[in-house]
Amino acid sequence: MATKLNLTEAKVAKAHRDRGPATYTFDAQPGLSLNVGKTKSSWVLRKREGDTGRLVAITLGEYPGIDHNAVQALAANTRAGIEEVGRYVAPEKKAGVPTFGEAFERYCRRKNSTNKGLKPTTEADYRRQVFGTEQRKGNLHKLVDRPIDTISRDDLQRLFDSGEPFKDAKGHTATAQLCRRIIAFTFNDCDEVAHLRPPTAKLNMDPPRTRRTKDECEDDESTWQIGRLQDLWMDIESLRDDPRINPGLPNLWMFGLFTGIRMSAILSLTWDRVDLAERKIRLRAEDQKNGVARTLPLSDAAVDILLRQRPISTALGGNADLVFPSTRVNRKGTRRMYQVRRLDNGSFHSCRHHFSTAASNAGLSDYQWAFLRGDILHGLNSGQARMAKTYKHEATDEEANKVATEILKVTV
Repeated sequence: MATKLNLTEAKVAKAHRDRGPATYTFDAQPGLSLNVGKTKSSWVLRKREGDTGRLVAITLGEYPGIDHNAVQALAANTRAGIEEVGRYVAPEKKAGVPTFGEAFERYCRRKNSTNKGLKPTTEADYRRQVFGTEQRKGNLHKLVDRPIDTISRDDLQRLFDSGEPFKDAKGHTATAQLCRRIIAFTFNDCDEVAHLRPPTAKLNMDPPRTRRTKDECEDDESTWQIGRLQDLWMDIESLRDDPRINPGLPNLWMFGLFTGIRMSAILSLTWDRVDLAERKIRLRAEDQKNGVARTLPLSDAAVDILLRQRPISTALGGNADLVFPSTRVNRKGTRRMYQVRRLDNGSFHSCRHHFSTAASNAGLSDYQWAFLRGDILHGLNSGQARMAKTYKHEATDEEANKVATEILKVTV
């Protein structure tokens, strides 16, 4: 929801300083808005074309590069041009339009120059997708040397439909959504194509061979999910009968299934951040992929798992402060586990997917199950972001127990 604002230098400057995400409109200039983000503020003009009847959104430039006086003249000239021709004609692009690879490098430099720069691991992952490694090409290598203004939506759709495997340096299947986000970030940061709409809109990210009709999805989705969850549960239970493995490994898998928390955060969890009386755990910001510290409620099932794990953790000795320690001391002299092998019917990350499905079946909102998993919802518009910030949509142990009930309903 946009907020109305007087188009004065003082008001615009304050909105820019307050940061966003937020959108401001002006009665004196219909169709003109100031979109304030975390790092920059952009002037956007919306105008309906006479020939096509299409509503176009035109980025006029950034504030304070274009102040409140200059943008009024620019908006008036743009409106006059659309009314005269009947459609929006983009101005000639600046000379020396960069390639996609050059624009991506510039995006990384600009992002890292702000207070919230890219995490080293995130930037390394982005670079693998774009430039690849010595062993293999990046998934976006075909775009690297192309001028960024020549890349269209049809080009990207053909790239994702080409059947080429989207894999990372280790050979694991990488999500095509990550590649789409990299392209969108690069386009949104590139000044030379600021007048163009990013070509990532409305891309179909599923390969043609896996696309199914809506009826097919409705027919077999719930059955497939329940079957996969039951198979994974049996795999976890079978670990208890193997004397060669860490006796706490089944508890680790079960805790991931009943909380939906990432493996890295669980393996870093210590007993001083576990409150069994209050049924809560505290996750540190440095252990979270999103960098946000959280205090999360636990279900009855999750508490029972921790009670079973406590004597196992104590018996291992060494770094007994870890909730899920390894049976062996690593090279750093600790009992910290760094990875957990995949089971026959799923990886540890699949526990998060099963948790989300159970939460949805239990009637929890997206905000609530994301909170229980320690996540942040992305893709919110300014109104949704303000609402989430105001009300927080924090879930309690009551919601956590609803999710646990859905899981136990199909596994026990």
